[in-house]
Amino acid sequence: MTMKFLWVVFLAGCCLPSVNAEELSVNVKYLGLDHPSPSRTQLWVQVTNEGFTSTPLLDKMKVSQLLVDGRPFRRTDAPFRGPVGLPVKGSWEGCMMLDDYVPGGLAPGVHHIQLQIGEIR
Repeated sequence: MTMKFLWVVFLAGCCLPSVNAEELSVNVKYLGLDHPSPSRTQLWVQVTNEGFTSTPLLDKMKVSQLLVDGRPFRRTDAPFRGPVGLPVKGSWEGCMMLDDYVPGGLAPGVHHIQLQIGEIR
């Protein structure tokens, strides 16, 4: 009886579709001055694919949003200059313009920002 049970468990494990859980981690830092300046404010972004399947980063960045003090700002049509995708356990880091999300920039003051890609912040 035990051998039959083990055989059924083995076959079920082999035949059932695998779950494709996407696991990204996102870090973002504000790169700007605390006073007015002619230079454009940038965001340093690092996205890491913690999962075991590749992920289409370009598609995800097109629909990403920046949360400023909890208020969402969708990405504009600005081109994403990063890779099209991320391989298994791969990462990308680079800078994006704040204007890609908040045209005209932020109002003076202290703000809390988060970058949301899919369900990940």
